[in-house]
Amino acid sequence: MTSITSTTIGKTIGAAVAKASPPLTPSQQAAFRMLTEMTQAVPVVVLEGGPGSGKTILLSHLQAAMGGRLIDVGDALNAIGAGDPMATTTRQEIIRHYASRLPPVHQGFDVARLAVLTEDFTPADLRRTVDDAKAFMAYDMFMKRPQKPFGAYVHAAGAAVRDLRNRVAKATGQPELPKSSDDFDTISTCC
Repeated sequence: MTSITSTTIGKTIGAAVAKASPPLTPSQQAAFRMLTEMTQAVPVVVLEGGPGSGKTILLSHLQAAMGGRLIDVGDALNAIGAGDPMATTTRQEIIRHYASRLPPVHQGFDVARLAVLTEDFTPADLRRTVDDAKAFMAYDMFMKRPQKPFGAYVHAAGAAVRDLRNRVAKATGQPELPKSSDDFDTISTCC
């Protein structure tokens, strides 16, 4: 079953689904066809768009056509960090999404291992991890240093994000992220 998340923060989708959905415009019909195909191909789909762009209408039509469950951003974030059985798969899909713009030669890093290492990361943390890894790699290229495998950069970036989150947590009196069983520190000294 595919989980579908809308990124309109603070808006409950369930209430919108209970109402009769208005008909789809031609552009929404095209988006609906694409969304239908995507939900059959991958376990999680993120639908992004500004307020009033028709995300909830698309999702209510999709649920009416396919069944399943619609969850909002809060539910998705809780599932990603709460040991939900789908959490590791969800993190892998998010990581793959953010790494998809990399040249193919750099997409071969161990996504499954990174998903385990980032167990308590939010989607924003995952994005930052991949983006920081790109920056580490670009810096080495700029400095004319030998390039490392992208996995080394992404693990160093994950360690940096975890460290930053823990520093902020400590400064604000919040609980720190626990270390994973396969901790970043043993592999992050490269960058």
